Amino acid sequence: MNLHITAGRDATRFDGRDGLPARPDDETDNVRVALQLSMPLFAGGSNISQYREAAYQLGGAKEESRASAIENRRNIEVSYQNLISLKEATNASLLSVAVQEETLAATQRSFEAGLRDTVDVLRAQRALFDARQAYEEARLDYIAELAVLHEQAGRLDRAFIVSVNHLLGDD
Repeated sequence: MNLHITAGRDATRFDGRDGLPARPDDETDNVRVALQLSMPLFAGGSNISQYREAAYQLGGAKEESRASAIENRRNIEVSYQNLISLKEATNASLLSVAVQEETLAATQRSFEAGLRDTVDVLRAQRALFDARQAYEEARLDYIAELAVLHEQAGRLDRAFIVSVNHLLGDD
């Protein structure tokens, strides 16, 4: 929108005709005032379309934020359920290690009594080794899932890393 104002004054004195002096009625004062207002009546709808576009972008950003929060919550719930399952698997693996240790001890006693041979002892040792390996893998899976859960909850910090190092035995 543009607004222009101009003003001017014009004082004209008319000389008399035929050499006659001018009379006071023949003087004229002119004052001109001009006002020019320029305002577009239609701007092609660009203002309205820009407003609508901004409103839709805001709505889209809000929906993306809401969807992200829902997805993050779902991921945390899944990680938590995985963590529970992996804890149970770790406990089961630990029990398996205890059973295999008892089996090996019983096999060694049977070997000393002459009821078993070295192949049976080796098989029992191998089973114990496999059970210990399964336990360590379950433990590592549990720790990795715990890290994922902490990351998704936004709590992956130095204290957590120190506790993981303690769990792994790297003091």
